[in-house]
Amino acid sequence: MPPAIVVRHLAAMCDGPLSVPVVYGTLRTRGLFNHQAELIDDGTGGEVKRDERVLMVPRGRLPAAVRQNSRLTVDDIAYQVRTLLPQEDGELVRYVLAPVGSG
Repeated sequence: MPPAIVVRHLAAMCDGPLSVPVVYGTLRTRGLFNHQAELIDDGTGGEVKRDERVLMVPRGRLPAAVRQNSRLTVDDIAYQVRTLLPQEDGELVRYVLAPVGSG
């Protein structure tokens, strides 16, 4: 687990210039969004595309009602929550997202 200062820094970054707007119903907040796509070995000599979209927000910024299958708008794009995981000491929440529609 990283030191508390790192967790505080990440939480502060959620309000900084690299953060994106997040909307849930009428609630508006900001968070850090990362979209990473890569090819990984499937163990049989082939490759599989891994496409992961992750939103990080400080705990409490989104209500507990946001859980698997909830819909969020992140930077004006609709997503569905696939899973959520507390990060570090629980002060941050990591939402793994999937685009809604053709995304």
